[in-house]
Amino acid sequence: MTSQQKKVVLGLDVSTSVIGYTFFDYDKKLLSIGYIALHRHKTLNHKVDAYLRVLTLLCKESNYSIAAVIIEKPLLSFSRTSSAQTIAKLNAFTGAVSYLMFTLVGKDPEFINASTARKKVCGKLDRSRAKELAFAFVKLREPEINWPVKVKGKNKGSYKKECMDMADSYIVGRAYFND
Repeated sequence: MTSQQKKVVLGLDVSTSVIGYTFFDYDKKLLSIGYIALHRHKTLNHKVDAYLRVLTLLCKESNYSIAAVIIEKPLLSFSRTSSAQTIAKLNAFTGAVSYLMFTLVGKDPEFINASTARKKVCGKLDRSRAKELAFAFVKLREPEINWPVKVKGKNKGSYKKECMDMADSYIVGRAYFND
């Protein structure tokens, strides 16, 4: 780390199609938030490589030195929309991202359950609307965020679904400071 690099905490919401990321400084200030789209990459290795390239560029351009990584724990059980194959793929990908972060940062990432993180940061939320309410919480708390919107189609101007990944990465990263 050079003297000019800023030590940061990185919050990640990892999925095989999109990774939401948020950088905080150690004063709990939001530095940067966004997402990395991985849809066009077919294999998990290509997805990890794409993530590494974008993360490296983000850190270089911003002079960030990642000191801590907080990752949302992947699913451990079935839901209405998850299959065993989906859970296995997500866990394999999260493991690869975790190992990558270990090699870059030199220490194990911390994992936190999404519900636990939301409760630490937002308080008790209605479980059936937790993602939506967490997104609303982050929008209210950080009004300067320029959330991505759809630019074409019948829902033009509405928030992209990636906003939820961004908000989850914020909540996970912010939960690091609430221990």
